[in-house]
Amino acid sequence: MDQVTELNKEIAAIGAPASHPYRSQIEITFPEPRSAKMVVDIISVDKELSSDRVIRTISLAADKDEGSYVMMVNFEATEARMLRVAMSSFYDSLAVVLKCLQEFDEDHFALEG
Repeated sequence: MDQVTELNKEIAAIGAPASHPYRSQIEITFPEPRSAKMVVDIISVDKELSSDRVIRTISLAADKDEGSYVMMVNFEATEARMLRVAMSSFYDSLAVVLKCLQEFDEDHFALEG
């Protein structure tokens, strides 16, 4: 049996789809719902360029214990390289969005640091 077949069996055993075996999740915490929703709305507009090779899902959840809001971004890709490229692109977009919000929405969105 070849290595690809073995890998597909291992992936199936852990529940990842064989067509998109490479996965990662990013969680970003926001102090209040307004900024979290704004970022999710802005980031969600941009779709993956290689949607047949990368699946990105974004969700938002309240963390009642901490009183914060968490944006969860899940990536599934056909290749490790595609996962890296998609995540790198996402981080670049997120950085631009956060800088813009910090610059133009100072009253409601302040980054510490």
